[in-house]
Amino acid sequence: ICVTGVSFQTFRMMKRYLYLMDTPGEAVLSDTAIACLRDGELLRLAHTLETPRLLQYCIDRFVDGLTAATAISRLCFAIDHGLPLELQKTTREFIAGNIYTIQSEASGSLDQLKRPDTVDFAVELLKLALW
Repeated sequence: ICVTGVSFQTFRMMKRYLYLMDTPGEAVLSDTAIACLRDGELLRLAHTLETPRLLQYCIDRFVDGLTAATAISRLCFAIDHGLPLELQKTTREFIAGNIYTIQSEASGSLDQLKRPDTVDFAVELLKLALW
């Protein structure tokens, strides 16, 4: 397997999973490793290599990290990397449910929705915000 475009820490976590079938426990992870989980790098690799158990583990960490400040960029990341539609749906639901918080705390992130693949969702959000 040739793995490119990931940090050494992410590669190490994937190797550990492939050899030991062990998902990383956050209690023993370094800050860098936790960042790899939260920013989606390991998630993207787990999706690419089709490792369902690790993929679900990473999805759970990705969703746990959703905040008003991160949700829209995470949605764009999920779309850009072709991540599972269920993850995209969960992220969209989080955004819709927190639209007022996003508007007040991270309004600049809404600009990221000015893309052809998110324009319909942006219109839905606009309707929610106006009601």
